[in-house]
Amino acid sequence: MELSCLFHEREVLWMVRSLIRMEVVRLFSRWQPWVAFLLLIGVLIQGYEVFYPEPTIKVRDPGWFNVFLAFTKTHGYDLALLSVTLPLIAVMVAGDSLAWDLRTGFMHSILMRMNYKKYIMGKLLSVSLVTFVFVWIGEWIAFIYGMVRYPVLFPPAVSHGSTPDYAQSLFMDHPILYVMLIIFNTSMAAMAFSTISLALSTKIKNLYVVLALPWLGFIVIEFISQVLGSRFSPLNYIGQYFLSVFSYHTLEIPLAWTLLWVISWMTAYLLFVNHFKKGGKHGR
Repeated sequence: MELSCLFHEREVLWMVRSLIRMEVVRLFSRWQPWVAFLLLIGVLIQGYEVFYPEPTIKVRDPGWFNVFLAFTKTHGYDLALLSVTLPLIAVMVAGDSLAWDLRTGFMHSILMRMNYKKYIMGKLLSVSLVTFVFVWIGEWIAFIYGMVRYPVLFPPAVSHGSTPDYAQSLFMDHPILYVMLIIFNTSMAAMAFSTISLALSTKIKNLYVVLALPWLGFIVIEFISQVLGSRFSPLNYIGQYFLSVFSYHTLEIPLAWTLLWVISWMTAYLLFVNHFKKGGKHGR
């Protein structure tokens, strides 16, 4: 019994590693992830630049224009573009992976060696990890750009309207940890959008529709939330929670994106299994 369980665990690990390697190869071999990477770096740099003070503006305390404060502005500043582009960037990384497998017939080939339930679980995990790491690396590269562009100074004091309201004590006491928290929040949001795209792939065969629908849905939901004046605006949850009129708990943002990721994961899994069973193909 123990030997059987050990063999099963090794088989699952082999499957996950294989699918992760496959996603990494796709990441470098297709044009969509490269465009997504350039877009991610571009909008982050744009956020740094729109916050940069004009030479003609006299700054009362130059220390306020430091890299840590600028980092928050790249995510939550009114003129920064990250919040509105992240859903599109996330799905361009690997959100159409399942659709490609279905379209090219690769899925049928791999199901000759793997149970279909293990396949979809491995696919969801590999796409999630690749998307998370992709955004995490992009964020840190942009942060290094910010360190070159801005003074690497710790925030001198709390200033209303400048210092972020979200997790303010962490920002003041441990700015590096604060940066890691925000990058984690952004990466989790990207993971959620990528798994939503995988769920759509079980019903929609058009690759471009699979890539566009999560972003279009985001825009529609954001419009409705703005009309209703809701604190649950997706735009706020992606980046504008720093200086929002609503007070967000430190754990609320990462937990919200984690919950959406889990729900979209379960939805994608159930839709795929149901679709597979209806097709009368049960794999190995």
